[in-house]
Amino acid sequence: MNCLCSFLRVSALAALFMVKGITVSAEAKKSLSDLEDLIIEAIEVNPAEAKQLIMSLTDLEGYDGQLLRGHQEFYDGELSYSQGNWAAAAGFYRESLPYFNNLNDSSKLAIAYNNLGLVESFLGNYDKSLNCFSESLKIEFALDNAKGIAQCYQNMAIVFSEGNQMVKALDFYNKALEVFLEEGAWEDAAAIYNNMAAEFSQAEEFDKASIYYNKSLDIYKKQRKGAMEARVLSNIGALKLRQGKYDEASKSMERALFLLKTEGDKIGEASTYGMLGDLYKGRGDLGQAVFLYGMAISLAEEYGLKDIQIKNLLAEYSAYKSLGRYNDALSSYEKYIALRDNIIAENPEFRSGALSMELEQQIAERDTRLYRAKIRERYFRGAMAVVAVFALFGFIIAGRHRRRLIKQNEAEDLKKRVMKDKSNPEFVAICLASVRLSIEREDYPTALLQLDNVSELIRQIMEYSSQELIPLSKEIEYLKTYLSVQDQRLQKNIEYRIESNILQNAEQVLVPAMLTQPFLEDSLSNDVALNSKSIPKLNIAFMRRGNLLEVIIEDNRIDDNNDCRNAALEEKYKALGIAISFSNIKRGRSHKVKTSEFGEIRSEERFDGNIKKGHRVYFSLPLITN
Repeated sequence: MNCLCSFLRVSALAALFMVKGITVSAEAKKSLSDLEDLIIEAIEVNPAEAKQLIMSLTDLEGYDGQLLRGHQEFYDGELSYSQGNWAAAAGFYRESLPYFNNLNDSSKLAIAYNNLGLVESFLGNYDKSLNCFSESLKIEFALDNAKGIAQCYQNMAIVFSEGNQMVKALDFYNKALEVFLEEGAWEDAAAIYNNMAAEFSQAEEFDKASIYYNKSLDIYKKQRKGAMEARVLSNIGALKLRQGKYDEASKSMERALFLLKTEGDKIGEASTYGMLGDLYKGRGDLGQAVFLYGMAISLAEEYGLKDIQIKNLLAEYSAYKSLGRYNDALSSYEKYIALRDNIIAENPEFRSGALSMELEQQIAERDTRLYRAKIRERYFRGAMAVVAVFALFGFIIAGRHRRRLIKQNEAEDLKKRVMKDKSNPEFVAICLASVRLSIEREDYPTALLQLDNVSELIRQIMEYSSQELIPLSKEIEYLKTYLSVQDQRLQKNIEYRIESNILQNAEQVLVPAMLTQPFLEDSLSNDVALNSKSIPKLNIAFMRRGNLLEVIIEDNRIDDNNDCRNAALEEKYKALGIAISFSNIKRGRSHKVKTSEFGEIRSEERFDGNIKKGHRVYFSLPLITN
């Protein structure tokens, strides 16, 4: 995918041929032109038919025999080229040269030299290839064909690149680029940018490679050439993959795959699936890599793309082996061997390429094993050093760590108890049972009102129970909702008053979530509130006293188990986990709180003279502001 274009220039002759003083008639010219069109089309879709059409060239009447023989050799070369039979293609192109030379057909001669140069480069005969391109370049100069000159420059640059002569390759790419830009041949210029980027990528000059790929990409986007844009995106993905930037590589390749599917470019689509397989293999996701290699292989097999198919079969074999799926690995390798032998039988020159692929695979696996062995050795040495250091300090920190774990476990237990107390599922169930009774009595207005209040209470419980601190304003809002639900449940008009000397700053003052609920539940417990004939009365106060917030809860409940009740309230106060909530904040930067500032809970009876009037609970907390 590095080189987008190798410029195999195929063109049907449309000029009027003058041979030995004989003028080819317009009708004969049309016959040759039509036959050439059929040959070009058949080469792409039906090679057997193309061969028959090429043989029929010499049967045309009204043409010089050398002309027809030259065309026959040339198109035999084109057919062999399309089948990947480079040696045969080179022979046919070479045979066509004397005919076109004798006919002084400079245009066709330049094309034949150009295509011969290409196949010689594929065969690894770089000197012969450069000689052919040089001959083609001389003819293009004589014809003053600027685009042909630039194409020769580009093909010579590709040959220098294959010969690992980067400096010369870049020099000829720049010559070609200059001509293409002058001629306004933007797509050709984009191809040059792409190929120059490939050179920099090969030299691991990744920043320069990225710049040139993006130049190429910008042109293809402006020209709306989706297939070529996709191929450049694939190249960018391969570049990012080499750098280990898997997320960027994945983004480019997936965009390329989308465009290739849209454009119907099955070759690019199969290649990109293979590259995505390499990406996921690099990430260590071998399962996904195997799936993507399979997609590439399936497409390549369907469309006869044997070079892509064989490459991905070898990659699939390696991935299966790394996964430990040896039966699947063996199956992939057997398919690879069968396809390799088939390709070599069709094209013996492929043997060196196949051996090179296998050798590269073996070298890569060997390098990987060596690298992993070195890494393991480094890890072992580093681990030994780390163990020695930790052993030195282990005895010092072990006791501290143990104490911390104990405290954490205690904190977790308290948090669970606090969560249960806050959410109070038993109370919610009792409230819903009250709603049910109203429905059974067919008192639907009351039931609807109860449902509204209970649903709002549940919403607030769900919201606040997961929070350690909430603003005082929300705590007061919750108290009102809670007392409204209790009022409906007990079927008594609870009289309550909520006071504070900091109501204007209630949004900024923070208190533990649902702080007063356990104490209100005690005041409105079923066995007292339901049996009492008096109306429940509650006074709740949040009063600032210097740097403390004092919480006072008074009720009119009178009972004889005051000692037991005080003990239960103190237990609820501890379970509430107030100290833990504030000690967590103490470690933060916003609030500085000392544990000594927490006041003890105090519970006492209220008297009017010698007459009991109820009960009072009060305690103090550090004043925390947001």
